[in-house]
Amino acid sequence: MTEQRYAILIASSQFEDQNLQKLQCPENDVDGLDRILKSEEYGNFSNTIPLKNTPHHKVQEEIDRVIQTADKDDLILIYYSGHGKLDHAGKLHLATTNTNVKYLKSTSISINFIKDLLDGSRTNKVILILDCCYSGLAGEAFARGGIDEELQSLSKVTGTYIITASGGTQAAFEKPEDGYGVFTKHAIEGITSWEAANIEGNVTMDSLYSYIHKKMLKERIQRPMKWALNVKGELVIASRNKSKSVLESQKTTEWDSLTKALKDNDSDTRKLAVQVLREIGIPAIRSLIQALKDDEDPNIRKETAEALGFIGDVKAIEPLIQALRDDDNRVREESMEALRKIGVPSIEALAKVLNDRNNQVRKHAAQALGEIKDARAVESLIQVLKDSDSDVLGEAVSALEKIGIASVVPLIRALKDMDSQVRKLATVALGEIRDTRAVEPLIQVLSDNDSNVRGGAADALSKIRDIRAVEPLIQFLKDNDSNVRCKAAMALGKIGDAKASEPLIRALLYDTDSEVRKNAAMALGEIKDPITSEPLIQAFMDTNYQVRRNAAIALEGIKVEIIGNIVALEILINALKDDDSQIRGSAVRVLTNTWATDQLIKNLKNDDEIIRQMVVRILGKIRAFEAVGSLIQMLKNDCSTAVREEVAIALGEIKSPKAVEPLVQAIKKDYYEQVREAAVVAVGRIKW
Repeated sequence: MTEQRYAILIASSQFEDQNLQKLQCPENDVDGLDRILKSEEYGNFSNTIPLKNTPHHKVQEEIDRVIQTADKDDLILIYYSGHGKLDHAGKLHLATTNTNVKYLKSTSISINFIKDLLDGSRTNKVILILDCCYSGLAGEAFARGGIDEELQSLSKVTGTYIITASGGTQAAFEKPEDGYGVFTKHAIEGITSWEAANIEGNVTMDSLYSYIHKKMLKERIQRPMKWALNVKGELVIASRNKSKSVLESQKTTEWDSLTKALKDNDSDTRKLAVQVLREIGIPAIRSLIQALKDDEDPNIRKETAEALGFIGDVKAIEPLIQALRDDDNRVREESMEALRKIGVPSIEALAKVLNDRNNQVRKHAAQALGEIKDARAVESLIQVLKDSDSDVLGEAVSALEKIGIASVVPLIRALKDMDSQVRKLATVALGEIRDTRAVEPLIQVLSDNDSNVRGGAADALSKIRDIRAVEPLIQFLKDNDSNVRCKAAMALGKIGDAKASEPLIRALLYDTDSEVRKNAAMALGEIKDPITSEPLIQAFMDTNYQVRRNAAIALEGIKVEIIGNIVALEILINALKDDDSQIRGSAVRVLTNTWATDQLIKNLKNDDEIIRQMVVRILGKIRAFEAVGSLIQMLKNDCSTAVREEVAIALGEIKSPKAVEPLVQAIKKDYYEQVREAAVVAVGRIKW
């Protein structure tokens, strides 16, 4: 039976547990290995299963499935990139996205789990590659046994080869600027360059380890380890000669027919030929490249670009770059996606066309580099920040954000660029990445001579939310440019430090620009400092409707302490008749407090019918017994039928026996039917 080659590739970079630091490289590690292993040019693995940020139980299920599927002559490769964690007994666990460090045994993948499955498997060939801290513990225990009960030698499994990124007591490192973990980067480079191949042209586990070991010794960061258990012969991970033999096997009459079909007059026939060639893979590359260049039908060119991306061969890079200039947008989009799938090998060619005259080409190149997420594209993308096309600029900034941590240091340098546009866009990208290393440099940029750059820095600091930025941002509430003051106010709100309350109050009440006052109100709402309640109430008198509304919204989220200021209380009373329901509702919420009762009772004689009606409603809601006498007088004498109806309802809510007789009189004598009906209900509530 022909050997089947399975690769389970596990990446854990995002974690629910905040005790596990986010990692930059594991997903790139898995993507890079996946492309190589499934390629007929290199690994020729029949099945690769990439599992990125997958919960531990799903990873375990997939490992179990593959091990049960594999026959004795098949090869299984299990690769992991992420955090290696030790439990209290010093046992190694592989963290997944749902791992809780307090409960490692039940939320992570222990080496014991893999060992138990392999003990019962039929396969004779197993490769275990771990790029994580303390990974050497696995190999040491597999090899010697007795280090701990869970990591004993795999005596039942022959042909087991283990490579780990570090020893049992060492950390493993990633270099975000390289795009890969240190260990995995050398593994990928060793295979793709064939420098890790032996004299027969095969990359065996021994030759790969020798290459990685030599490279990592030069870096002096960590020392990789290897264990070969019961290995007979050579475990081959990639073969230089594989693609040649496959190519020879394809030189058949059927192959000739497919080549001819690509030139058929019927577009459906050509499309079908492309789809078949897509499945053939690398041997079909030359024919597909020709179709991408020559076919007159954009639908066929689009299908061809998609096929080249699926195959992922580096020989397609330049033709796909040329296709970024295609007249048809769908072809350009699909070519960009194909370059993204090819990945790291496309970076150099894509970086070159970032200077192309065609803005669509530049845009798609930047987009593809962002999807590849490799640090080697950062410097080229930063140069694009000088581009004149807004779409290209947007894609460049987005790409830098997607690359993430590796972009931070170059972007910080870009904050000092002579071009103000570059400085501004650098602040945008740093704000989206949210790395705290950018805080101090962004604070310095708050003094930039360009107001757009200053505003961008304030906006970025609002997203990073680091307390170090509070004092500098307070100073910029006095900036000459109102846009900068707006950004500073927003940033202080996002950071949420109460030290900003007083400066924001001054901005709310005295800034000449309504946009600044609006943002100051919003910021005070986010800080939720009780001392800001009276200033926010004062803002109900602002000439700008949106400032008043924002102040009301902010007040909703603040626990209002006692307001003894009569002016503030009168402002709230007058707000009860505001046209905006948000402002009315906020005023009602604040006044629904016992300390406001006296002021509410005074306003039962307000000339404004709407205010009297709202005050009565509030007094009923808070069951203000001290208001009963005044309410009884209103039930008899108020000229407004709507107010008398509201009084009857309120007396029913307060449930004072004193109100029964006046309510009965209202039932008999009030000429307004709805007042009488409300009085009937109120009497019933009081008595029962």
